[in-house]
Amino acid sequence: MITAVVLGIGVMGLVSLYGTAGRGVTVSRDQTSALELARQRLERLSTASVDDLPACGGPPSCRQNLSTFANPKGAVGTYPCTQFVDGMDGTAPAVGQASGRFRIDTSIDVPSGSAQQAGALVVTVSVCWSEDGRTIRQLALERMLVPEV
Repeated sequence: MITAVVLGIGVMGLVSLYGTAGRGVTVSRDQTSALELARQRLERLSTASVDDLPACGGPPSCRQNLSTFANPKGAVGTYPCTQFVDGMDGTAPAVGQASGRFRIDTSIDVPSGSAQQAGALVVTVSVCWSEDGRTIRQLALERMLVPEV
């Protein structure tokens, strides 16, 4: 009898641990995907001339707080300043369509403070996703681009 109780407690602990490990794998996969999406977007923008960058203004964030997405940014010409994608392959349902697992926001602005340099721009790529249907996670990468002299 005592053996059955101890064995039952051990099995319940293993089941709980399995669920926790599964959630940890999902969180890690989402963070890795978001980092890769932001890195790809930032690299693509970094290869363009500073003069050819889209004028994506606005705050460099895709969320207002932990539970609310910021308003989507519009497109500049054919460039979507806010884009919704399904995964790391960057497959986009449609420009400005609020669907897809990840939301990528691009913000391009003049640097402020001591970082000012003539013609330089700061590119911020933010990737947001809903982790559990309630909490919005965000990852952001930033790079200063300076025109060639």
